[in-house]
Amino acid sequence: MTHRHALALFALALGSPAALAQSTWTGAVNSSWATAGNWSPVGTPTATDDVVIPLAGVAPTITSSTFACAGLTLEPGAFLTLNGGDLEIGTEASPGFLDLQSGPDLSTTAVLNMTSSGSQLTFAGTWTQAAPLGFVGTAGSTVFLGGTFAGPAGPDLKDPEFRSGPMALQTDVPARGRVQVTTGALTGPGWLECRTGSMDLESSTVPVPRVRVDGGGLLMDTVGGLPTVIGELKILSGALGLRDGETPLEVTGELRIVGTMGDPQSFGGGGLFDQGTLRVSGAATIDVPFDPPGTTFILELVDGSSLGGANAQAREIVFASGVTTLTGDYEALKVISTGGAPDAGGWLLVDELNVDLETRGALFPLVRLEGGELLLSLSTGLANRVETLELVSGRLGLDNGATPLEVTGELRVLGELGNPNEVAPGFTTGTLRVSGSATIDVPFDPPSTSFALEFLDGTSLGGADVQANEIVFVDGVT
Repeated sequence: MTHRHALALFALALGSPAALAQSTWTGAVNSSWATAGNWSPVGTPTATDDVVIPLAGVAPTITSSTFACAGLTLEPGAFLTLNGGDLEIGTEASPGFLDLQSGPDLSTTAVLNMTSSGSQLTFAGTWTQAAPLGFVGTAGSTVFLGGTFAGPAGPDLKDPEFRSGPMALQTDVPARGRVQVTTGALTGPGWLECRTGSMDLESSTVPVPRVRVDGGGLLMDTVGGLPTVIGELKILSGALGLRDGETPLEVTGELRIVGTMGDPQSFGGGGLFDQGTLRVSGAATIDVPFDPPGTTFILELVDGSSLGGANAQAREIVFASGVTTLTGDYEALKVISTGGAPDAGGWLLVDELNVDLETRGALFPLVRLEGGELLLSLSTGLANRVETLELVSGRLGLDNGATPLEVTGELRVLGELGNPNEVAPGFTTGTLRVSGSATIDVPFDPPSTSFALEFLDGTSLGGADVQANEIVFVDGVT
């Protein structure tokens, strides 16, 4: 070898990373990971070793202590159990890998199984899993220090903590138990899924990009009074639980309710998850009414949000700030403004429900009474203001207080109204003030009421049958 060639080889060796040692399981002595004679070459793997576990007559088990490796490959049919001991794969500074392999037809699948509540798997790096049952976390906990769930299948996690570094979800990952997103973060296109059991999700510092509920119970907790923030929340089935008196759950992207929800108490929680607020600053698409049994949830909409869907209905809707864009009609048992209002993209429909409306000085563009009961409360002393009010059928109840219901655009009385006392006594005297136009095709005189119809300057009055219990011309010309 020439001197020049020797120097070149020496320089190449200096520039190349050192190859990690490989440790292969044989099970020659027993099933203990800790036994040196079970490995080839002989010796318990260390944090710098890549570990390979083939299908063997005796599968390894970690029953005590903490062991570490740089990477772990379980070949098709291989089995590893954590039953009391801990395993660390990779570090935040030196990410490793976990490769759970399977045969071509998934009939021979590698399985990493955690069976003891005292076991913990700590992982940093790339997690590759061929089959859905490749990781079975029936007990114990998992801690993630950053990396990627590469798929094609995702692990079934129990009590995971995303402690540091971003963890990219390239596939959907089901989880249950206590799910903590502390100083770590979830990224990528995959969904964190609640499929079975309950998921108690805690995320106080970073948003969770995507959460899908499909059969399990998502119980939302708070940490230190800070809200849990979710980018997209999709509910197909199962249940959602919100804490009474806690900081709201915030959805900054899309809330999508596709299927009927059950009672969250059936998933545990000791009766703590039946009241709370779901705040939406993005889009709320509600195809099935948001009113789970046994709950009194509030849907809160803030400035820049939107509301729509095939059946946009909730127990209580609060327009908290700014303007909410409506992409269709909506319904609720209680509708309140605390500073916000909807636009004119849809009607507040009162067709079957008994609706308590408090606009508190905000202007609601479109309200239609057609079959239900519309109660105009004045709990704050601020006027209820509606731009267009259509009265087709049902019952209208006005508060006995001095502040009137104001119609700034058009009042249309199109059908006979019933007695509001049938549902809510005490809403039988009040004033309906018109500052726009009133079209009365059927007499405005519901039974057992003494409503006054009040007109301001510049208003108009007409229709096929202009009658009312009392008409007051306040000022100017009508």
